[in-house]
Amino acid sequence: MFLLLLRCEYARAFAYTEAPCCQQELYLLTLRLKPTTNRIQTPCKIFKMKIAFKKSHLNGTLFYGALFLLTGLIPFKSNEQYWYALHSILLPILFFAKYFSLKHTKYLTIDKGILKRNHLFGKQVKMAEIYQIEKYAGKYIIKTEKKKLTIDTHIIEEKSLIVLNKVLEDLNVAWV
Repeated sequence: MFLLLLRCEYARAFAYTEAPCCQQELYLLTLRLKPTTNRIQTPCKIFKMKIAFKKSHLNGTLFYGALFLLTGLIPFKSNEQYWYALHSILLPILFFAKYFSLKHTKYLTIDKGILKRNHLFGKQVKMAEIYQIEKYAGKYIIKTEKKKLTIDTHIIEEKSLIVLNKVLEDLNVAWV
């Protein structure tokens, strides 16, 4: 678990303990976040934050991989077509690879003023260019002049969602 080194308003929303080295810097132990530098000299906007998936979302991917692995063992006993046996091996491997990739890379990353969705063809948006955030049916639609980024809040871990809400509220943009 990473430690988060924060100043001022980001740490006020959560339970924290003061660091012995400095009265203004706070450690938040319950979130998987880490600083980009040892000492933050500028206001609270420079840090690296990773927004994780829910365990149920990750476990669902693992379950489907195991299910396809079990159903893939059937063609080996019945000597059916070769291509079906090949797919029954390839599909579970892809689901297990997806599980480990989702567990390792996390859903969102906020680093140096850039909000990035970590997918195969993930999008990134500069936080300074955001002019509107729509909250609709459990999704955030973040709009800039050129891009639109959709964040599904149903698959985000609870603690990470609280931090994401706090960061987005601090942007001072129009909420629709």
